[in-house]
Amino acid sequence: MKVKIKSVNKKNDYYITEIYTESFYPDGKGGQLGDRGFIGNSEIKEVISADKLILSAELETDKEYDFNEDTERKEDISVQHTAQHVLSAVLNDRYNAYTESFRMSENYSTIDINKEVTDEELKNTEKIIFELIQKNIPVNELTAEKEEAVKLHLRKPISDKVTGKVRIIEIPGIDISACGGYHVKNISQLSIVKTIKKERVKGGLTRIYFLAGKRALDDYDKKTHVFSQLSLLLSCPTEEIYEKSAELNEKFIAIKNENKKLTENICYLIGKNPDEYIKEKNILFYPEDDDVAKNLFRFTDLNKYILITFSGGSYSIFSEKYDLTGILNKLKSEYSVKGGGNKSRINIKGEITPEILFEAIKK
Repeated sequence: MKVKIKSVNKKNDYYITEIYTESFYPDGKGGQLGDRGFIGNSEIKEVISADKLILSAELETDKEYDFNEDTERKEDISVQHTAQHVLSAVLNDRYNAYTESFRMSENYSTIDINKEVTDEELKNTEKIIFELIQKNIPVNELTAEKEEAVKLHLRKPISDKVTGKVRIIEIPGIDISACGGYHVKNISQLSIVKTIKKERVKGGLTRIYFLAGKRALDDYDKKTHVFSQLSLLLSCPTEEIYEKSAELNEKFIAIKNENKKLTENICYLIGKNPDEYIKEKNILFYPEDDDVAKNLFRFTDLNKYILITFSGGSYSIFSEKYDLTGILNKLKSEYSVKGGGNKSRINIKGEITPEILFEAIKK
């Protein structure tokens, strides 16, 4: 296909480019991904509309270029889009779950349905689709005037904005819908449709995440690899990973709780006997264990001491006797630091030393 350039406008590192013909499928139209490929040596980064693109390099106006389409991407889009039609149709037919919207991303696709479905119902839906795929049912592309199209018992009503001829995608015995997107020629090309997650979203809808074709195979390969590595790490068969992980998590929680008690005991001892960490008569500085540093203020007499701790690359200063915001503002004005807080606690990070903090507090 030849593409003739109408206008080019640079925006940041890319070029918003208009062409003379409406030749490309836009990103997001009908929930589908848009076209990709190269026009000349310029890569398509986004399709804004059928005749407006975002390109990686500048092209000459009123000049024709060859379009080299990313056909692998287009095939993937066709698989995911047809899978959505089949998934929506089966859910609607079997569980009266109507698809309100569809969105395809580079990694997965989603549909939002108007009711909640159980895991068992989704599992049964996948089984039905798998059996349908084995039947090698063709995907037909039809064209009809709108007045005729509305009589075809479409799964989703045609928008009032649509006029003239309507493109219809028919999967005999499964689905018939108005659609302008890409589709496969036969549902056998889907190979498999797998739901991977569901969640409740705004408006009382259920969002279902799904994969089809090579995306589903790649996901299976990735998860198989993860389970294989976990099996080696945990020294157990794959089918025992959950039980082993639950057991380890229980032990981890017990150790975490024990560590919390030990930390509190250490904080208590330091708070009651701070002599080792007193740098000035009322300045207590603790730069050591992070867990202790994060909790020491709870066990320190902040009416007697100004406490400085160092944890995670930043200093924290605590006091109930002095307003610390003045110290923070002074440090910000004199040194390359960032921070925030209130009169009793401030946090500071940047090019600063404990000695600078001591001097700022003494002043």
